[in-house]
Amino acid sequence: MSTASSDAPSTPAPRSRFSTFAFPALVIFLVLGGLGLVVRSSTAGGVYDLTLTELLAKRAEHVGKDVRVGGNVQAGSFRDASGSGGVHLVFNIADASGNSLEVHYRQLLPDAFEEGREVIVQGQMQEDGSIECGRLTVKCPSKYQDENKTGQAGQYYGQKHEGQSGYDGGATTPKPDQGAPKSP
Repeated sequence: MSTASSDAPSTPAPRSRFSTFAFPALVIFLVLGGLGLVVRSSTAGGVYDLTLTELLAKRAEHVGKDVRVGGNVQAGSFRDASGSGGVHLVFNIADASGNSLEVHYRQLLPDAFEEGREVIVQGQMQEDGSIECGRLTVKCPSKYQDENKTGQAGQYYGQKHEGQSGYDGGATTPKPDQGAPKSP
């Protein structure tokens, strides 16, 4: 007892127009949306890396934007403006040309921070011409001086290591008879 419907070959249901185009359209939409987000974030989140002279010359153009500028902490400019609202430190940075800029910093200072020290300040330029600093980097002075600046390059290194076994005056390759120091 077979029925006519079981003998007939089965045919797949026709695909709807929506399911044929939905997946490729969704993939294209996601790819274009992702590219748009990448472009938007890369242009909106930029930081302008400027010298103090450049920043002060075009101060109005940078108001409300993130900037990064370096200078030396001016002697006598540091003050604690903290109140009940938390830490609020104010100091000025200056360059060799005598340009100066007020910096507001609302975090604990790095250990190496001191007047005269070179710093890099990153933050938002304010309408009053100051910077609301979000990141403060203190550049530490080097123990080793450049020969062109002092004429005594290597003096510190030579005094410290002269006479010690294995010191060969700064050669980069060890001598064949020199091995690693032996422990007693």
